[in-house]
This record gives sequence, structure tokens and C-alpha cells, in this order.
Amino acid sequence: MDDQERLASLTPGQVDALNKLLRRQFTGSRRSGLIQQVVFLILAFLLGFVVNWLSGPVLGIVQHWLS
Repeated sequence: MDDQERLASLTPGQVDALNKLLRRQFTGSRRSGLIQQVVFLILAFLLGFVVNWLSGPVLGIVQHWLS
């Protein structure tokens, strides 16, 4: 309740300053989230290639052990 009362009592200049601050903060967090997603996708893509490349030889070794 106190937060709402404080927000209601802000002057237009203070509201503009708060909006700019929040906009900068959300822009930064969106950008860092996008970078994290891109890095994760690249790592997942590379891991997929490595697993696919290793699956043939590993399967051969396991079949040799079991026979």
C-alpha cells in the first residue's frame, strides 16, 4: 500500500526518470537473456555433433564387449 501511495505522489519529472531507468534495466536484461540463449543453442548444437560423431565408435565398443 505504501509503494502505491509513493508512486501516486510522484511528479511528472520523477515518473519520466523512473520510466527511463526501468526501460534501461529491462533492455539490459533482455539483451543478456538473448545472449545466454544464443550461447546455449550453439553449445547444444556442438554437443549434438559430438554425440553423433562418438555414437558409432562407442556402440561398436559396447557390442564388442557384449559379444
